[in-house]
Amino acid sequence: MDFVNVYLKSMEQQLKELENRELELTKLFTQESELAKKVGNFQVIDQSYNEEIAQLKSQRDNIFKQLLVERVSQGNSGYMLTQLAPVKDELVIKRQLKFLMAGAAGGLGLILAFSYFREMRDTTMKSVDEIRNQLHLPILGEVPCFADSDAAVDESEFAPALWYYYRPASREAEAFRSLRTSLLLKTDRSGAKVLQMTSAEPGDGKTTSISNLALAIAQTGRKVLIVDADLRRPTIHKLFGLANSVGLGDVLTGEIDAQTAIRETRVSHLSILTAGMLPENPSEMLMSRAFSELVNQLRKEYDYVLIDTPPLVVVSDPSVIASIVDGVLLVVRIDKNRRGVIRKVQQIIQTNGIKVAGILANSVKSGKPGDYDYGSGPGYSDYYIVPPQAQAKQADVPAKTKITH
Repeated sequence: MDFVNVYLKSMEQQLKELENRELELTKLFTQESELAKKVGNFQVIDQSYNEEIAQLKSQRDNIFKQLLVERVSQGNSGYMLTQLAPVKDELVIKRQLKFLMAGAAGGLGLILAFSYFREMRDTTMKSVDEIRNQLHLPILGEVPCFADSDAAVDESEFAPALWYYYRPASREAEAFRSLRTSLLLKTDRSGAKVLQMTSAEPGDGKTTSISNLALAIAQTGRKVLIVDADLRRPTIHKLFGLANSVGLGDVLTGEIDAQTAIRETRVSHLSILTAGMLPENPSEMLMSRAFSELVNQLRKEYDYVLIDTPPLVVVSDPSVIASIVDGVLLVVRIDKNRRGVIRKVQQIIQTNGIKVAGILANSVKSGKPGDYDYGSGPGYSDYYIVPPQAQAKQADVPAKTKITH
């Protein structure tokens, strides 16, 4: 019944969001209709001016023809015809220039109006300050857009997205160090050990973020475990080059014990529990007592347990897991997540009483208004150069993973 009530509340929230969206679209349609009427009026006025110009040209041609006939008739009668002053076209040219300037001004106004309405309809989050003002939650970290150049991968089978592993002195890795510092200071005071990471929508970078964050925490000597609780579209095993033959799904069904399913990586103090078998009822399985007991068991064995879950507005799995963890990290991607989606996330957080430890702003672009670019100033580039000794030491690390028993 609790699950049904949560689902009904979610549907009601979606209905309210659609109604608000419909009102906004109706207002925009009304405004665009008024502009279309104004454009039609300008076209009618322009057509009347063109007809007036054509009429004046026709009258001028008729006058020239009459003068020619009068000259011929008077020449035959012995009269002399004095040439009249030529008809001046200056007034007509000035009028045409006025029409052209009015048309150009009207076209410029339409372009500006189109740009304004296009900007108004683009409701994506544009800056970190906008995210903070929308959700009223602390920003624990800002991850910049990953550079276009690929990292120099080795034989470890780790994905290139693990920049903290391949480029520990890069700006992206430094962003995860800052996130680690903020998170550890916050959790050391509160005693939180089990943290969940989710996002608003698919493609926001939550899996890449939790993997790089786990690498950063493990580097401090703390024992870290990543649990892939996305039992619908798991990807943790792909980032670390592991087989997804056994994992969380098998542990919850009793097919295998947790110690056998957990795998140690080539990175010291970092272990991974992949998703394993994908069940037909992931929400019910995550609501089971077996999952709660597993989390309590892992809480005792590891310093930090990081749980990767599906997006918050897509399925109810994150809300179920949020009730048993110590805190939730929310990933918001700039220039992707829309304000309507963020409002829906806020409603879900308030309705389900989710404890959000903080927000990770992803894809922060350097040089945007309100953002700081620490890599562009003089002397800062030296901080993002990997020393040759560190590169050699990193290359000597063995490349295999093993399963703990």
